[in-house]
Amino acid sequence: MRQDSTLQHANDTSRNTTFRRGEPECKGATRSPAGSAVAASWTLCGRWDESLAAMNRSLTPLVRATLLGLAFSMSACNSAAITGAPPTASPATPSISPSTPSISPSSYGFTAVGQKKTFAASENQYNGAWTLVPGNAAVATATISGSTLTVTATGAGSTTIGVKDAQGNATSVAISVTTSGAGITTHAPSITLYDTPNQGAPYDTAVGSDGNLYLTDQANGAIIKLSTTGSVLATYTIPTPSSVPQSIVSGPDGNLWFTEQGGNKIAKMTTAGVFTEYALPTSNALPTDIIAGPDGNLWFTEPGAHKIGRISTGGALTEYNSGFTAPVGITVGPDGNVWFTDIGAGRIYHMTTTGFVFPPATTGMQSPSFICTGPNGNLWFTDGNANAVGQITISGTVTEYPVPTQGSNPFGIALGADGNVWFTESIAGKIGVVTPAGVVKEYIAPGPSGQQLYKITLAPSGSLWYGTNNAQVGKVTL
Repeated sequence: MRQDSTLQHANDTSRNTTFRRGEPECKGATRSPAGSAVAASWTLCGRWDESLAAMNRSLTPLVRATLLGLAFSMSACNSAAITGAPPTASPATPSISPSTPSISPSSYGFTAVGQKKTFAASENQYNGAWTLVPGNAAVATATISGSTLTVTATGAGSTTIGVKDAQGNATSVAISVTTSGAGITTHAPSITLYDTPNQGAPYDTAVGSDGNLYLTDQANGAIIKLSTTGSVLATYTIPTPSSVPQSIVSGPDGNLWFTEQGGNKIAKMTTAGVFTEYALPTSNALPTDIIAGPDGNLWFTEPGAHKIGRISTGGALTEYNSGFTAPVGITVGPDGNVWFTDIGAGRIYHMTTTGFVFPPATTGMQSPSFICTGPNGNLWFTDGNANAVGQITISGTVTEYPVPTQGSNPFGIALGADGNVWFTESIAGKIGVVTPAGVVKEYIAPGPSGQQLYKITLAPSGSLWYGTNNAQVGKVTL
């Protein structure tokens, strides 16, 4: 009889993301009145070309706006910067009094590839349409229609997009676009399913010292050896009946170490399939997640015993209890400490390898489950009841990002080779990704309707592997 994870949770809450906007700076310029639309997000300055000196007006050449991860910087530049030297003849007298060209965007910042925004250029010096000088299309593309400019982020980096007035020899405005990080790829990843034997339920994956993949099979109490091309190489039955293996990791000794939630044991297996099992001191501990620690030991969670466990490669066991409720996910942080979630208390803890436990983060989350170290020096985690993924800084500041699909139950989580954080949605049957800036995107995982997705692991090849409850394992190729 198949046994699925006991640690999945329904979702009842979604969250909104709060974006903060800093006050723009314009050195040597006159600031717009406080409270105006311009003062809220952009400070507009400009300078007429030398050929318009007779108009006896002079403004300062700088526009800068910074919002979230994308900065748009506008700088005034004369016509020589784009169209060559300005003509010596005075321009034709405009039909209306000339005014400084301006672009008034709404409060928005790009945070990922593929996002776009429209900006209205409401004033034109010669009462005519803007024209466009494209920049690097690998970074951003732009289209212009009348006085409306639309910019789309296409990749990381910066470029300059020029805007000229109808005469082509007056003030032009350059827009510098910089996306934050690599962003989300504009194409969906390739997801391939591979069958596992005996109608199993592969839960977690580890890469062995021999380069093969090793999967815990909850349904059959076994460890499955899989090639990186998805071929089943061997199946090894765990000695303890009804062991219900959970998480698995490659240990510093070259063996595979895993938790037995049903057997109440920690076990290791050689790449040849030889098992050694260690019974836990506390009964019904429900050992769940396991990692290789920075101290050469294996660290694991015991939600049933309200403890954190440590086992040496020789089998010496130690348990720690410092008021934990139900520790579930565990990882090594960028600070060298052991970080873990407490799904029962809605907290995230970290502790030294000598057993000192720091005060936990207690706000900003509901039921954090699995956790990993992210690309930006923070820890990233899934929060099932909040239907969100989140990050926590080393100092304990928590930020969560809602998953678009309601009731999805974000579950396993891992850092991807692309610099983004990937996660499974256990109930929704989707693979999710979140950028360091907090932009979330989802992809439907192939497989039968109603399938459950389990933990996800990064392989050295750069692909991600995840388990399911339908006798298949998935490979995500970025």
